[in-house]
Amino acid sequence: MVCSISEIEVNFFKKKSPYSYRKAISSDAGRIAELIANEYGHSKQMYVQRTLEDLKYSSARMVCVAEREGKIIGYGRAKLFKGNHYPHPGPMGWYLMGLIVQPNERRNGVGNALIDFRLNLISKISPSVFYCTNTMNTSSIELHKKFGFKEIDRGEGFLSVNFDREFSDTGILYRLDF
Repeated sequence: MVCSISEIEVNFFKKKSPYSYRKAISSDAGRIAELIANEYGHSKQMYVQRTLEDLKYSSARMVCVAEREGKIIGYGRAKLFKGNHYPHPGPMGWYLMGLIVQPNERRNGVGNALIDFRLNLISKISPSVFYCTNTMNTSSIELHKKFGFKEIDRGEGFLSVNFDREFSDTGILYRLDF
């Protein structure tokens, strides 16, 4: 049977994605911590505690996960900064804070979907969102620019985020208005 291009396109888009996305729950903390520890080489237990704390303060923090066949293969965080007790200047508001996808699942759209999922949630409660990274993180910069983030500042840190001089002593702050 010969298919037309439109039939092929329809069949392609009918395929169900093998990935699902949701807000994290406390029982996810161990797997999220494992992803972070594997990426950065630090103690898993430290990240379990941080994830549980993020989940505890859910009105000002957000943790989302990507799953494939019921297994967490990626995560992303967001945090609401408010007040004036931070070591670096920066605008108050929601910030996308972290994004990690298991190495063998990268380049499959999981990172894009986790950003989109968090942006969708934040857009319902805030008129804008921020994101910052060091100048050397070009893959993350390009990824976020696809969503419309615009550079608004550069510095050695923003709010509680300090840029490690080992990689780059300059960070870039981006903003996206919904």
